[in-house]
Amino acid sequence: MFKKFLSIFVLTIIMMTSLSTTGFADDGISKKLVTSPVKPNWIAISQFTNTFDISSMGKSTIDSVLYSFSVDKIRIDAYLQQYKNGNWVTIKSWSNTSTDISCSISEIWYVEEGYYYRLVTKGTVYRNGVQIEQANYTSEAHWY
Repeated sequence: MFKKFLSIFVLTIIMMTSLSTTGFADDGISKKLVTSPVKPNWIAISQFTNTFDISSMGKSTIDSVLYSFSVDKIRIDAYLQQYKNGNWVTIKSWSNTSTDISCSISEIWYVEEGYYYRLVTKGTVYRNGVQIEQANYTSEAHWY
């Protein structure tokens, strides 16, 4: 009886530790994505990928791509933000719209030294002129 109970207990612990959800760790300045095998449950968006980096010379590189196969229009809005005086302030923004299966933004912007920076993007898809889905992304903060 005890062995059966122990087996069930161990199996339950293993199952609980293998399940995870996507969340954010908040350190007051940045929101860092906690990785997990759980994926967004989008209806029309197939993939939304974002990368953000700052070189040792202050060159920030922004890349955002959204794929959707069953929509008329895709729009991406990207915001480069600086943490200044306790607030995130948008210092540069870009947008792009496409009627193809993908939409992308790829930009370079030099940033001022002595601040945290992050990328915030919003991907929106439309069918028959009506917004049907939106995905949002916020990178972790990078110090330069």
